[in-house]
Amino acid sequence: MGRIAPRKRKTPWVYQTLSRLWLNLNQRFKPRLTPTEQETIQTPSFKNRLKALLLRIWHLPDSFQWMEPLPNFHRRWVIIFGTTLLLSLLWPYSDDSAPRPFPVTNQENSALMQAQLLNNGAQQPQQQQPTTTGSPNWQGYEIKAGQTLAQLFRDNGLPVNDVFAMAQVEGRDKPLSNLKAGQKVRIERNANGVITTLAITTADNSEALFRRQTDGSYLRLR
Repeated sequence: MGRIAPRKRKTPWVYQTLSRLWLNLNQRFKPRLTPTEQETIQTPSFKNRLKALLLRIWHLPDSFQWMEPLPNFHRRWVIIFGTTLLLSLLWPYSDDSAPRPFPVTNQENSALMQAQLLNNGAQQPQQQQPTTTGSPNWQGYEIKAGQTLAQLFRDNGLPVNDVFAMAQVEGRDKPLSNLKAGQKVRIERNANGVITTLAITTADNSEALFRRQTDGSYLRLR
């Protein structure tokens, strides 16, 4: 006996009519989107694109055949550590401990040079050229404006202590203290270079004479 084919179920027309009506109503009352909203829906946002790009990079080592023995997780971390090590080797290195030259402006440089010149001038005063008077053991000097006898000795490399020893016996007229510019000072030395006699002109054109004693003190002769 032949097989009887099963009958096809016929959809009632009422169901079809209601389905069409529902679709029409749904499309009619559904709010329409503006072109901007439609473009936003169709175009993925930057955040989504960035997320997709990062996800793609993250899974990129999964396709490396030369890393096939390693699991995917290990592949990713091997690449991360290798990239970090390479960047640390190629990163430029600067030695902060090395002393850096301090910038000096032209004004500071000129002021520094002037200060050095002034210091050198103060440390090395200009010496007077002594003049010989009669005997070769006598040397003559001239008092400058504002200069004391101690300064005259110091500027010419003479022992200043001798001035202090003479000042103790200079007398009331004080010929060694009341000096004026242009006064003449004559000094006599022995063969060893020790000062033995000092003669200085006074205001009244006379001469005060000091002679060294054997104990190192001085005596005023006139």
